[in-house]
Amino acid sequence: MSNKYSGGIERNGGVSEPVDEELIAMTKQVPEACERAMETLHVADALTEIWSLFKRCNKYIDETMPWALAKDPEKKDRLATVLFNLREGLTVGASLLAPFLPDTAKKITDQLGTEFYSFAELGGFGLHGETKVTERPEQLFARLDPAAVMKKVEERFPEKREEGEKSPSPGPTGHPLPCQGE
Repeated sequence: MSNKYSGGIERNGGVSEPVDEELIAMTKQVPEACERAMETLHVADALTEIWSLFKRCNKYIDETMPWALAKDPEKKDRLATVLFNLREGLTVGASLLAPFLPDTAKKITDQLGTEFYSFAELGGFGLHGETKVTERPEQLFARLDPAAVMKKVEERFPEKREEGEKSPSPGPTGHPLPCQGE
């Protein structure tokens, strides 16, 4: 969207609405929630907080409709603010994600034209100022074709059962459990 609507330049347009404050507040709150989760070694909870920020950014896109703002030249500054806020939310999310998925997090910041925030900076918002996003964004998580995945699974783990024979489920000790009715 940044390349299409603003030549790849992301800046704060200075036109704020209440929906922006909700995203900013969450962006500032998530690092604290992650820190609390990690203090008690609740890694899954920290990751849930990070993904909730990414989901909130996605919802923000639906709420602000940048594609509609781009159609009105008088909304240019509002569009700039929306794209800037998205970039900031995604940069904070990538900064928090870096310890868990470093390559993916780096791809996010590279495409946004930003750097990771240090942990001390995570309570701030808009610290990067104006940036230029990549001209060639890449998909972070490619969709998998279920048929191709199953083919690879079957190649790697060929079944040695006769047709129609059921394989019993392994129990907690790794030994097969009897099927119901046996």
